[in-house]
Amino acid sequence: SVCSWSYLDLDLIIGIDNGGDSLTCGIDFHGDPEMARDRQVLYAMKNNKYNIPYIHYVFGPGCDGESTVEQLKKSIYDKENKYLGQFQLNKELIEIMRDRSKYLTDTRTPNIMYSAFIKQPKDNTNESKNNNDIDNDKDIDK
Repeated sequence: SVCSWSYLDLDLIIGIDNGGDSLTCGIDFHGDPEMARDRQVLYAMKNNKYNIPYIHYVFGPGCDGESTVEQLKKSIYDKENKYLGQFQLNKELIEIMRDRSKYLTDTRTPNIMYSAFIKQPKDNTNESKNNNDIDNDKDIDK
């Protein structure tokens, strides 16, 4: 609510969307795609009554399967999104995201991203490998 923004006395809002459906509206929302949760969070940041500056990050565009490649590309060129650039997720950032999402199930996007980044086998062993240490010829999904 508006009272929350005022009470918190914020000077910057940081939003993070894993996947990018906040920009694209996604492909799996039934009804009005503009009403999807991630889209509404972005609207709240953009239209806050107190004009608190915000920055909105999209980590792992397309990683959740909720946006098409075409939608993601279009969102980059949409002037309303004010696209600033991109950077590669690194091991340190992925591990911080994993720590912050440790209470989420393994099927939630931050944990899926973590598993994909370290290419963890499906048996969910605690042994993880650095992205550079993976033998790309080995099929770990079977």
